[in-house]
Amino acid sequence: MKKTILIAIILLLGVAGCKDILEDDLTGRAVELMAPPDSYQTTLNTHTFWWQAVEGAEGYDLQIVSPGFDYIERLFLDTSITVLKYDYTLLPGLYQWRVRAWNYSTSTAWSVRTLTIDSTSDISGEIVQLLSPADHDTTAQTQQLFQWQELYNADDYNFQLYYSSTKILSQVAEAGQMTATLSAGNGAYRWEVRGQNDFSNTAYYGRDIFLDTTPPAAPVPEMPLNGEVLADSLITFQWTREGASGGSSIKDSLYIYSDQQMLNIIRNLFLAQTAYQDSLGPGTFYWRLRSIDKAGNKSGYSTLRSFTVQ
Repeated sequence: MKKTILIAIILLLGVAGCKDILEDDLTGRAVELMAPPDSYQTTLNTHTFWWQAVEGAEGYDLQIVSPGFDYIERLFLDTSITVLKYDYTLLPGLYQWRVRAWNYSTSTAWSVRTLTIDSTSDISGEIVQLLSPADHDTTAQTQQLFQWQELYNADDYNFQLYYSSTKILSQVAEAGQMTATLSAGNGAYRWEVRGQNDFSNTAYYGRDIFLDTTPPAAPVPEMPLNGEVLADSLITFQWTREGASGGSSIKDSLYIYSDQQMLNIIRNLFLAQTAYQDSLGPGTFYWRLRSIDKAGNKSGYSTLRSFTVQ
């Protein structure tokens, strides 16, 4: 009797567990496409592909082909994303694009639209898609490679670099990249690009980047005290660090060794907080710290401290 009751409980728990992990069935649903409209004909090369969210979806598959899915000459894009908008630049031509929603058990049918891009010399309405560095990036490298998506009818590109709102460089690039030096010192820079030809030009499109070449100060260990003898329990490590400079946040590397020569490392941790707990067991241990900021600048090491666990 007891065995029968136990089996029944296990089965009930199993059913309850299955209910917890059941996902929405997306079969039979459709993704509502928002833009570009179906059979849209335009001279613009860069478009924002946009659709409505589907309840229960974990993500979306977006595909773009030419000229159509019934006869594919070229696949331009095949990506899985979790957002509802995606910017992409295409050459003049005939395209079809489609989207489906999915979760880890089912997916919707594909929703399909057609897009025609005509060739034109007027690029005033085009968007220059910036690729790298990322917007609001922080770096310790003064020389940077700036990259953007090339436009079909642009002859060249005007690249501009600002430091604290002061223009320090204006140069023409024939392709979708420019190498420039952040020469004005640490601080906030902005880079901008526009496409141009003999008849028109786009607006400027820009991003911000922060240069930080200053290493942070070494962190200061506080606990355990140097030479302290502790009971065999959870050991608390604590330290202080200076505030981040400019746009850089700081994290710390904690090193714990079993020998004073620092040949046998038993912990090597990268921590955002300034405290850590661990149970190391009996023995004599040595530890030190090092800070690194968002730009990759590293401090010197803190003083090496020791403690003994009885």
